[in-house]
Amino acid sequence: MRCLALAAAIIAPLIAASCAPPSQPPPAGPPSGAPAGLDGAGNEHAGEEASGLASQPGLRLPRTVSPEHYRVTLTVLPGDEAFSGEIEIDLALTRPTELLWLNAKELSVSQVSVVSAGARIAARVVPGGEDHLGVAFEPALPAGKAKLTMHYRGAVSAKDDRGVFVEEEGGARFVFTQFESIEARRAFPCFDEPSFKVPWQLSLRVRASEVALSNTPVVSEEPAGDGLKLVRFAETKPLPSYLVAFAVGPFELVDAGKGGKNGTPIRIAVPPGRKADARWAKEATPALLGVLERQLGLPYPYEKLDVVPVPHLASFGAMENPGLITFDMTRSLAKPGDETPRFKRTFGRIMAHEIAHQWFGNLVTSDFWDDIWLNEGFADWMTSRAVAEWQPGWDEAIAQSRATSWAMSEDTLLSARKIRQEIVTKDDILNAFDSITYAKGAAVLSMAEAWLGPDRFMKGVRSYLEKHAHRTARSDDFLAAMAEVGGDEAKTVLASFLDQPGVPLVRAEIACDAGSAPQLRLTQGRLLSVGPAGGAQEDTPDEAQEAAPATSSRWSIPVCYRLDGGSSGQTCAVMSQPSAVVPLGAGRCPTWVMLQAGGTGYYHGAYDGKVLDRLLGRGEARLSTVERVTVLRDVNALVQAGHLPIGDALGAIVEVAKDPEPHLLQEALQIAWEVREAHLPEDLQPAYARFVREVFGSRARTLGLRPKAGEREALGLTRASLVELVATRGGETALVTEARRLTDRYLGDPRTLEAEAVDAVLTIAAYHGDQALFDRLHAALRKEKDGRRRGRLLDAMGAFRKPEIMRQAVSLVLSDELDIRESSELLSSHDERAAAVAFGLVKEHFDGLVERLPAEVRGYLPLVGEKLCDAASAAELEAFFKPRLDRLTGGPRHLAQALESIALCTAQRDVQGASLRTFLQRYVKKG
Repeated sequence: MRCLALAAAIIAPLIAASCAPPSQPPPAGPPSGAPAGLDGAGNEHAGEEASGLASQPGLRLPRTVSPEHYRVTLTVLPGDEAFSGEIEIDLALTRPTELLWLNAKELSVSQVSVVSAGARIAARVVPGGEDHLGVAFEPALPAGKAKLTMHYRGAVSAKDDRGVFVEEEGGARFVFTQFESIEARRAFPCFDEPSFKVPWQLSLRVRASEVALSNTPVVSEEPAGDGLKLVRFAETKPLPSYLVAFAVGPFELVDAGKGGKNGTPIRIAVPPGRKADARWAKEATPALLGVLERQLGLPYPYEKLDVVPVPHLASFGAMENPGLITFDMTRSLAKPGDETPRFKRTFGRIMAHEIAHQWFGNLVTSDFWDDIWLNEGFADWMTSRAVAEWQPGWDEAIAQSRATSWAMSEDTLLSARKIRQEIVTKDDILNAFDSITYAKGAAVLSMAEAWLGPDRFMKGVRSYLEKHAHRTARSDDFLAAMAEVGGDEAKTVLASFLDQPGVPLVRAEIACDAGSAPQLRLTQGRLLSVGPAGGAQEDTPDEAQEAAPATSSRWSIPVCYRLDGGSSGQTCAVMSQPSAVVPLGAGRCPTWVMLQAGGTGYYHGAYDGKVLDRLLGRGEARLSTVERVTVLRDVNALVQAGHLPIGDALGAIVEVAKDPEPHLLQEALQIAWEVREAHLPEDLQPAYARFVREVFGSRARTLGLRPKAGEREALGLTRASLVELVATRGGETALVTEARRLTDRYLGDPRTLEAEAVDAVLTIAAYHGDQALFDRLHAALRKEKDGRRRGRLLDAMGAFRKPEIMRQAVSLVLSDELDIRESSELLSSHDERAAAVAFGLVKEHFDGLVERLPAEVRGYLPLVGEKLCDAASAAELEAFFKPRLDRLTGGPRHLAQALESIALCTAQRDVQGASLRTFLQRYVKKG
């Protein structure tokens, strides 16, 4: 699914057999150990179905009734504000039922009927609040089989990108769907939970001139009167409601050939006139399908694959609907000049993720949202595997390392959640789609694969898929498959990372005592970012219990290490206790140990200064690029946690920045970017700017703002971070002047600047820009029709630093001038000044913003203040949002994250302030 998580873990590196039986209905009674009065879903009306009307359900529906099959016919006309539908649901009842509950949202039911054992039973609709609809029967519907039929109408949204929604592109209108996680209820009265996985048969009444697409091939088309046609699709394999999908509009279909061993037909459905823009999608999609089939050893499980670009699907990136993948248009279609290396990599990674979902999530579906990592984490893991084989020059191991680092940065917070997190409210469902589910889930799988060996690990994965094909599964099912190939230890290792939050910090000491063989002495504890109370934090197991009672902060960690003087291979040892001693065998005493051999572990390594110097200096020739990158990421994490003085890290990157390897340069830049403006007193700002110019300026000037023929692709992908740091934080005059000149030319004619240079050029010009430049950008935005160029202009308009201009940019969110699905990006803040402006606007116009913003975006509003950096702002943010959280699905956790982010910023300033001052003063004096 989406890249949100925010879409994603996939962009973070730069940044789902008809003879198989359907899933069995859930058991009739409560599970063993369930409290009296509760059913298996935690609803407080268990047992009432047999004797009287039940109260409205909670988060989950009762388990006394389940669907066995759906037949749906919808009338969908792009441009109409509503659609109409008829649905037939074959039901199985375990007991007599007077009141049946379904999920339904913003649906108006006009007729309802039910037939059981050949007899029609009187039925009426009972209101059920925002997410439910009841059907009451008189007399009670008996146990057994029944058929429920409903006629209804629903809304087509013009602002959300969930449910059934309309988009406009090139003057034409299209209707799309996005049902994950709980939005199928906007299209159908249904059992809208992943555990209810059954076949669907969909038919669409559409205009005769338009194209209708769904999960399965079309089996018939026939006239339906009034200029309409009825398109009937083949019955699906068993699917949960969130994976049903359709699209309607004047599409043009691009034949992308056939893919995989079964010759699966692949098409790209594009707006009129944009066939040529699907060139990369046409090339990459069948190639990736073939790679994933080969790696998994299982054929693609569906009859066809259509890829449908959607103009505004930015908050998701893409959606893995079986046979009908939807994909944000700016990331899937590109004119020849816009097919940049970044565009190709972004599309490739996202498409690999979505095709991987066809096995992980679609063929085998997580039973409920607490196990959604079985879909998303596995899809991310397979993405790296597939891309590494398909495009070996893309350095996928580095991309995977970056995604893991992104997850770790969130996982060092006290507010971090578990991979396998309990789901109690709708807030929890929304919060489950984050970097922990995606990138941490993938990283834990990669760690286990590296430890067990790829062949053995894949054997377990394949067994898991085959046993649960076309059914649902839980984490315990996967752990059982891993135990088959790796024993109980494999199960223990995985469970220790699934069932507690946090990042382990592993410390190592090489002991070479006289008369004894060398030893490696290891200790582990939870690494926490600098805490709200100030000072470095690293939990021992006992301390962690106090900080986070839900976790023991003790993992079973496959520590894979490399020693100097040893073989080129790695050695692994599972560390299940707070400390461990690993014999190194007879021989000379090693001078260093690298604790992340291969860079695949989900833990940070801690090193003393001498070992760090050797790893980044003398020892580096023995380390791979990904291992050297991993050491730098460990350094950055230790700085953020207060375990390593920032001055030591800045001193280390002075030499690293000279290394010709672009990936090392990127990591050095990341450490430099971590010194926020909020951390720098006014008197130190010139010193830091000088440091940036002197360390990175020469390479920035040499690389330049525009790509050069023959330059290494990885170096070109580093350009934006390098030149932006030097031109904005370093104030490099030559780059600023050149960026403004190129921006002026671009606004006159976009063809004058290479697409891959536009973002950095416009950002630098805007950072130092004035009102006149903002007005020119705004005027260009009003005229621009191309979605990719519109995005670049909006990003630039959000990069100005003058408060009065920043407010103008953010205020566009309140304007009808822009589609709210694109303008809401302006609420994101780059630093504390932008955050202050955005928070001010939210306070003034909260009610209006809640009304305008898509439902899925509102819950992120508290994050508008996450870049603030003082206690008073934190108190103000909490005081404002806390009484309004009931209007923001997902808001409670996002408020907690924002408050912790502010606290961490202030604590970081306090803890690292003296080291930063000492380093910069010495650096300036030395220079």
